[in-house]
Amino acid sequence: MKKIILLVIVVSILGFTLSIKCKYSPLVYKTQQQEGGTVTLEITPQVLSPGKQPIFSIVFDTHSVDLDFDIAAAALLTDANSASYGAAIWNGNPPGGHHRKGILTFTKILKDTADVATLTLSDIAERDWKFRWTL
Repeated sequence: MKKIILLVIVVSILGFTLSIKCKYSPLVYKTQQQEGGTVTLEITPQVLSPGKQPIFSIVFDTHSVDLDFDIAAAALLTDANSASYGAAIWNGNPPGGHHRKGILTFTKILKDTADVATLTLSDIAERDWKFRWTL
């Protein structure tokens, strides 16, 4: 009887430990691509885990319009509870041209309660772009 109780306790602890590890392990998120008008936008999360600073790799591509906008000013990251993750910092190609790429980093740490992250880029190529990942 004592062996069964001990086994139940060990299995319970192991299950709890694995669930914590899975929730907070770094995940690899798929690249999302959208096309709108003459612009193609591709976003890949580099870091998107609770307790970490969100970082995205972004690529803009077009052959007909000038990509002349401030990416950091256009970016907003929110979670399912409508929490916002602060100002963004763009480290990449400057405004202009037909091809831009770089890294977008948000200043606030993603909350432990976040289970969805939505990146919105407003008023780029005359539209708003929304990308969503389940955490």
